[in-house]
Amino acid sequence: IDALGDLIDNRIPTPLASEESRAERERLDLRVQRYKVLLSFREDFLPHIESWKDKIPSLLNNRLRLLPMTRPQAIHAIDEAGAQVMEDGVAARIVDLITRRDGNAARSETPVEPVLLSLCCTRLNARRADGSRMDAALVDSAGEEILEDFYREAIEGMPQRVPEFIETHLIQGDRYRGSYPLVEALEQRLLSAEELSRLTDHFRLLRIDQESDTARIELIHDRLVEIVRVARDTRLRDAMERKALAERARRK
Repeated sequence: IDALGDLIDNRIPTPLASEESRAERERLDLRVQRYKVLLSFREDFLPHIESWKDKIPSLLNNRLRLLPMTRPQAIHAIDEAGAQVMEDGVAARIVDLITRRDGNAARSETPVEPVLLSLCCTRLNARRADGSRMDAALVDSAGEEILEDFYREAIEGMPQRVPEFIETHLIQGDRYRGSYPLVEALEQRLLSAEELSRLTDHFRLLRIDQESDTARIELIHDRLVEIVRVARDTRLRDAMERKALAERARRK
């Protein structure tokens, strides 16, 4: 942090401030800065970065908050990156896939989550046959399966309490995301810090949202509510069937 502060605020580094380092210090030209410093980080790390301000006063004088993409921005991004491997009109179909909810048509004002966009584009491209182009049929046939696989892979190998936490506390009913206080989730051992890190940093299934003074865990996008709801309903139905089978076996 100190070294970064010396660069950003154009200070003489402490090791060069002594009399013994005078000759080396005189080689510095403090009137110019031949470099720029750019820090990029997730929004939930902002409180940590702001705690550096005492050591680096000018740290956050210039900052830009990157918001989720709009539908036109997302379509443009896909078209620019995938022009050689996609048929016309497919970019819009991919964006609509990840903004659609409950089987209904996508809404133009729904923000586009870059993580889901990248996920779908990467996996659709992997399913594209050599020499062929990504088309509407591929998006329609594989799209929903990609999101289901994403959730299944994220929770694979984790204790049962982790998907139960997600499916119980991070969706509300059948349509909306819920959230849960980060500290309480860890204290109640609904999931561990390591498991949370895997779901937020590696898979990006979850994120930490800072609401006032409380950090809360939530799904990264409303589009995943439907996927989590289906997994929840399947888990509860299977549990009821196992219970019924056990009860019949006991009666026999």
